[in-house]
Amino acid sequence: MNFFRGGAWAPALLLFTVIPLGCAIPLGCAALLGGCAALRGAGTEPAAGGRETPGGPAVIWEGTGRGWGGEIRVQVRVAGAIIQEIGIVSHDEDPFIGGEAMAELRELVLDYQSADLDAVSGATESSQGFLAAVEDALNRAAGGGR
Repeated sequence: MNFFRGGAWAPALLLFTVIPLGCAIPLGCAALLGGCAALRGAGTEPAAGGRETPGGPAVIWEGTGRGWGGEIRVQVRVAGAIIQEIGIVSHDEDPFIGGEAMAELRELVLDYQSADLDAVSGATESSQGFLAAVEDALNRAAGGGR
């Protein structure tokens, strides 16, 4: 199954993190937990019915990482070198701590087009697991799925 935007929304929670510039900033959250709008075929199907997108045809890659609560599975839609979307397929993280942190990191990965980010304070293991899952998917994309 492929999961992207939508799904259950958690109440707002204020977390602090350090962005790549080294500045601590408060991050208010309304988290994407799980996701919903389904896409088909992990690692095989172009986005938008096969139309070309900026960066080439979009392909979905799945990656895994280990968080505080166990395995975190994500799907990353990549077109060329552009990270277009990240969906959280499954996790056992606390929805109000790890879930919120993953939602914030998801947005930062999309903004910075990189998984080389600092963890969210108070949710370090969940953050590292999510970023490792995204990195795993990106490595599969770069290596052709190996």
